[in-house]
Amino acid sequence: MGRLGRLPSAVITDDSSLGGAVIEKSLRFDKAAGNEFLSRTPSSASNQKTYTISCWYRRSRTTYSLANVLEQKNNGQNYAVMFFRDDDKLEFHGYTSTGGNQYTHRLVTTQVFRDTNSWFHIVVAVDTTQSTADDRVKIYVNGNQITNFSVRVNPSQNFNTFFNSTQLVTIGRGQAGSNQCYDGYMTEINFADGLRLEPSYFGYTDSQTGTWRPKKY
Repeated sequence: MGRLGRLPSAVITDDSSLGGAVIEKSLRFDKAAGNEFLSRTPSSASNQKTYTISCWYRRSRTTYSLANVLEQKNNGQNYAVMFFRDDDKLEFHGYTSTGGNQYTHRLVTTQVFRDTNSWFHIVVAVDTTQSTADDRVKIYVNGNQITNFSVRVNPSQNFNTFFNSTQLVTIGRGQAGSNQCYDGYMTEINFADGLRLEPSYFGYTDSQTGTWRPKKY
C-alpha cells in the first residue's frame, strides 16, 4: 500500500544530527462531525502475511467506543482493524464470519491510552511466517514493545491476514459508520508492505531528554 499519508500540527522538535524530523502536517479527525476519514481501495492485493503499520497520534477525547484508527473490510465477512476501545485500551484484531464467527487474531493491551496532551507513536509489526507464535504480531508504543495483553490470540503460522487485500481501507473511521470515528490527530501514517520493521525505522530516543521522537522513514 505504501505511504497512505503524511499528514500542520503541534511541532515536534527535531534533532537533525540524530536523524530527527519535524512533523509538519497532521489531520484533525472530529468525531462530532461523523464523516471525517481517509479511504483508499487498492487496485491489487499484496503481501497479507508481512507488513508494518506506523503512525503518530494524539487523542482529543477518550472513553467512547470504537475509535478506529485503521480498518480494511473484505466483502462484509472478513476484516482487520486497529482501534481504541471504550475502556481506552488499544486493540488490533482480525475477524471472520466465514465458517462461524471468530477472531483470526486478537491483541488487547492491558495499558490504557488516556493522555490527550501528548503525541504518541504506534507500530504494529506483522509477520505470520514466524515459527514462534508471539513473534507474529508485535505492538510498540514510543519505541517500547508491549508484552502484557488482557487478550492475546495469535494468528496461525503463514495466515493471510485481511490487510493488503483489494477491499476498501479507511483511516479515522470504521466502515460501519459514524459511531466508529476516531477523535484526535494523526500524522506520518506509513504502511510498509512486505516488511516487518522495528520502531527505530520511524523514530529514535533523544539522548538529551530520553523522549521518543520521529525521524524520516
